[in-house]
Amino acid sequence: RHQPTLAQCVLHQLVAGAGAIGAGTWVMVTSPEQFDFLQYVNTNPVVIYGIVMLGFLMFLVGLNGCVGGCRESACVLDLYQGIVIFLLLGEISLIVVIIIQRNELQQFTGQLWEALNDETKYFFQKQFECCGFLNVTDYGVPVAELHQSCFSVNSTVPTSLYARGCFSGVRAWAE
Repeated sequence: RHQPTLAQCVLHQLVAGAGAIGAGTWVMVTSPEQFDFLQYVNTNPVVIYGIVMLGFLMFLVGLNGCVGGCRESACVLDLYQGIVIFLLLGEISLIVVIIIQRNELQQFTGQLWEALNDETKYFFQKQFECCGFLNVTDYGVPVAELHQSCFSVNSTVPTSLYARGCFSGVRAWAE
């Protein structure tokens, strides 16, 4: 069985950091009218700058690991190891906060759902076999008027209607 080496792990970290920098920069320069979800992100600059700063942090930590590995410097590799452990503890803390603040997570994701355009919502509904954010009643229309993405087949037959909402569908997928 092939085990990833330190160099491969650090390379992935460098690429992920550069990708986050690129994605954050793309969001900053893209017109928010082009994509509805960008209107929410562009009105909240903390999200954009957070993505870019996270990308720089990942890139710098990965670069630190590369330099330490290439120079075979125990001091630099110890620094790299310390930073990675610190970041891992930060991620664990974030997970605990998310678990504790579950209600606010649902409210936050509900706001993101409302910011999505209809085509993106339809895509999510097909992918996660769901209808609406919480359930089918979110649309407030009769079953016959729902979009086809709310049904398991290309029809509007009530028996093929997805009963669960997309929040629970995504949550089930994440678990």
